Amino acid sequence: MVAYSNYYTDARIKNYVDALVSHGFQVDIFALGTKEKNETSGIRVISVMRKYWGDSIISYALSQLWFFCIITLRISMGFLKKRYCLIHVHNIPDFLVFSVIVPKLLGAKVILDIHDTMPEAYATKFNLSLDHPLISFLKLEERLSAWFADYVITTNELHKQVICSHGTPNFKVDIIMNVGNERLFKPVKSKELGNGLTLVYHGTIAERLGIDLIIKAIVNTRKTCPDLNFLLIGEGDFLENIKSLVNELNLQDIVQIMGFIPVESLYPYLCKADVGIIGNRYYTEINQNYMLPVKMLEYAAMEIPTIAPRLKTIQHYFDENSAIFYAPDNIEDMAYRILEVYKDKEIINKMKTGLRKFNKEYNWQVMEKRYLSIIYNLIN
Repeated sequence: MVAYSNYYTDARIKNYVDALVSHGFQVDIFALGTKEKNETSGIRVISVMRKYWGDSIISYALSQLWFFCIITLRISMGFLKKRYCLIHVHNIPDFLVFSVIVPKLLGAKVILDIHDTMPEAYATKFNLSLDHPLISFLKLEERLSAWFADYVITTNELHKQVICSHGTPNFKVDIIMNVGNERLFKPVKSKELGNGLTLVYHGTIAERLGIDLIIKAIVNTRKTCPDLNFLLIGEGDFLENIKSLVNELNLQDIVQIMGFIPVESLYPYLCKADVGIIGNRYYTEINQNYMLPVKMLEYAAMEIPTIAPRLKTIQHYFDENSAIFYAPDNIEDMAYRILEVYKDKEIINKMKTGLRKFNKEYNWQVMEKRYLSIIYNLIN
């Protein structure tokens, strides 16, 4: 596995590794982090460097380029010792796939895993139009990276459509969704719903994900929802802004900021929540950055409904029976939905039926079988 991310915080990579190890594979993971090496049964994690947090597009690109250079050297040297049968490369960036050119030339199969379509993600992160020369270059970069790989997988149907529109053949792309792993995210046992309401958000804390919108919506409900609590779990380059906003609005008694919690330890914290909430901004989809929030899929696996923006990607998989929708970027509408659930807890119970139906179709057992089928087809 090769990823410009922290293995310990990336549920998608962890799911793949667990699936491979349970079927007898040994896996080396080259990723970001602070520990140089960590070995457990069947798994070796090599943390190469720390992640860059910031808004500078140049610094961000240089950090990825430096990671690419280190990985190219270490993978090439590692291959001479281990002779990997397959290398699974995770974007962003797509060009990381070229770091495995030596193993590829010597017979290893290569998967490119496109978590986010890089042109649209960069357009969103750095406020660029889809016609910008850099974005056009990134579309070419993605197409060449997909050409180099033996197979491409991505996270949802809309991502696949975008990737194919950039020039990658449809037959070369498959979908493995970021659904919650049933071993980690089991359905929550039925509990008596009290007078209050506990909301939860976990994961990356970035401006485009609208955590500040959630905070402002909570302010609008403070008088009408006296026993409202918000559990905020995660880290990111927008965390300090959120802390300042919470202090500015005197919400310290309502918003509990937990910081980073490993995926394996999340479950007891999420069990405290009645409803998940996400604030993804509308401009992400203007740039065709079709994100299907992992946290929402994990809440779904636990049969916890989510208050979510009415975005195209989310509505492709969820409907009125499995999610509580509000108008994107609309703080008043989000606040109204919070108040609605606060006053009528039966909404939560009604959503569980829709979530069970969702989980029958989209679950990790199905995705794991699809992934292993791809692996075995590639390596015979």
